[in-house]
Amino acid sequence: MGFHALTFLLVLTITRSQLILDPDLPDPRIVITGPTGSGKSSMANALLGCDPRSSECMFDVCDGMDSCTKKTTYGTGQWLGEGHNFTVVDTPGMMDSDGEDGLLIEEMLEVLKETIKHSSTILLVLKGTETRFSAGLQDMLTKMTMIFGDQWWDYTVIGVSFWKLDQASIDEREAECEHYPTSCKNEEWFIGEVNTQLQEKFHIKRNLSYTFIDSYSQAWPDNEDPVQQQHFEEETKVLWEETMSKNETIFFKGIDDVLEENTAMKERIKWLEDIITRNISQLMTRMEANEENDRTQDATIDRNEDTAERNISQLMTRMEANEENDRTQDVTIDHNEDTAETERNLLRLDVNRNNEKITKVNQSSWDELSKVNQDLNEVSQDLIEVTEEVQSLHLAPLGTIIAWVNKPTTSSSVADLPEGWWRCDGSAIPHPSIWAGQVTPDLNGEKRFLRGGKYSEMLKLEDDMILDHAHIDPGHSHSDTGHSHTQSSHYHSLPHFPVYNPPEDTDITEMFLNMNNRDGMDFYAHWAKGNEGYTTATSSEIYSASASISSAKSGVSTVADHKKGYENRPKNMIVTYIMRIF
Repeated sequence: MGFHALTFLLVLTITRSQLILDPDLPDPRIVITGPTGSGKSSMANALLGCDPRSSECMFDVCDGMDSCTKKTTYGTGQWLGEGHNFTVVDTPGMMDSDGEDGLLIEEMLEVLKETIKHSSTILLVLKGTETRFSAGLQDMLTKMTMIFGDQWWDYTVIGVSFWKLDQASIDEREAECEHYPTSCKNEEWFIGEVNTQLQEKFHIKRNLSYTFIDSYSQAWPDNEDPVQQQHFEEETKVLWEETMSKNETIFFKGIDDVLEENTAMKERIKWLEDIITRNISQLMTRMEANEENDRTQDATIDRNEDTAERNISQLMTRMEANEENDRTQDVTIDHNEDTAETERNLLRLDVNRNNEKITKVNQSSWDELSKVNQDLNEVSQDLIEVTEEVQSLHLAPLGTIIAWVNKPTTSSSVADLPEGWWRCDGSAIPHPSIWAGQVTPDLNGEKRFLRGGKYSEMLKLEDDMILDHAHIDPGHSHSDTGHSHTQSSHYHSLPHFPVYNPPEDTDITEMFLNMNNRDGMDFYAHWAKGNEGYTTATSSEIYSASASISSAKSGVSTVADHKKGYENRPKNMIVTYIMRIF
């Protein structure tokens, strides 16, 4: 009973819909276990998309019988380096030559409980070169069953390591199976051998899932072989689909929790044992009283028998004399015998009644135990309901970017930044985020909008841009058909004036002055030496001419009225972008 209580308390199962998410570690979570040297760390590195021979991988790998993994370690990353985020846990190898299994198990349970908390799959790694279960491997699997309980097999996938999947190895196995079927050692043969031993040694009735993952196919030069890469992708897909198809996860508890719950269970059992002990004591007391009564009755019967014998002897002596008295004595003897038989029957009835009471007490004790189990089931159901309520609270996934304001109006009180969120202003991301030390996109400082795009273009920053365009002028022209200006012939005449011949020494200036005031008359005088003078008739002509203006294109159209500024933008309201980081 103690063993079953231990396994029940160590591991609980909860469905995915009831799962309380741990924001620090992504789901699904795969726990890798197995004996030392089976290739657990190499497989963990390969599942994270890392060359298992590279020194830059997350988990240390070494040769020999001593395990490199002395502590339970875990890492997160993308599936095969490019897929869904997940968590992989590398546990210490058991059957280690150092003989530290006890300490390693205690440390493993503590990490699984405090940090990992739950898992979708336990990947049991076995070497493909070994099909017989050694004593050490059987001991390890027995310990794992004691640690996780029988139900750990429901979440177990067998990961076969050191199974070459290059074309030459495949052809060699197929040829061996074709020509020598009794020596065939292909994938079906390996699965059958392991299943047989699991059924014989651990009474496992189910057929487990198997995946043949050659971790070193991801190391050079095998990583350049397309055949090995195809098989690696197919086998890891088996593990991924098996993990994602589970509706329940295995939930871990630590040794301290087990000890505490076992202590409570022991106290409950002790209380029930005390009740049973008291009831049994009371029954024993009554049985002892009945036995004493039986002894008394037996003594009475013995005395009666002695008396009867004496009476018979006396009756036999007196028979001839008094046959009637003999008959009376015979009746007395018969009556005494009937009384003795009756007493015996009553004693048997008391014993049967006592047995019935003991049975009722035992039944009452089992009923009490059943009620305890029922109470425990009700507590578990309450835990499930609380978990469902917590699960109903929808959380934005890591990396979500939303618009946020810390107040509805400029005069409102200021709200604090929500926990787990950080401003998108190019500042460093703090702990405990998985991106601690990196910086957020500077959407706020650079005043950027968000737009959709391809998955591969995520986080690409684009500069502002105006779509290329042109303004087209179909052209226009001005023309002049020509025109002319003409002037008819004309002349100018000078009236007759008397000729004034001044003396030779007359001053011309004085002559003009005198002439202008002559007789107070205004007239024009034509001074000439000689006779009267006339101007000759003349005419001027303006020739016709024409101007021609050719058509031309300006290339620029008129711009209508618009709001001008230093940037192109629609109507908007300034907000702060924030990003969920843990």
